[in-house]
Amino acid sequence: MLVSPYLENGKGLMFRLANLRRNILIDLQIEILFSFNENVDGKIMRRFYPLEVERRKCKHTYDKTGAIVHPLDDNSPLKDYDQGRPY
Repeated sequence: MLVSPYLENGKGLMFRLANLRRNILIDLQIEILFSFNENVDGKIMRRFYPLEVERRKCKHTYDKTGAIVHPLDDNSPLKDYDQGRPY
């Protein structure tokens, strides 16, 4: 998983998805949940946020590999993430 330039002046969180089986995936649907521990009033609470992806559905066949992209825009819960501090 990495952060890379995406579209015009943007960034995206990207990773590769691979089908290691000898079959072909059809009508693939992708959902990603981001989870982290957050300190709320002195209590550690686990938070879950759905991450939007560039292409949620693939109607064509999917037999090898492909890239999954979450745009780091104003709607992303990761937009203010700083690599130097834990989330």
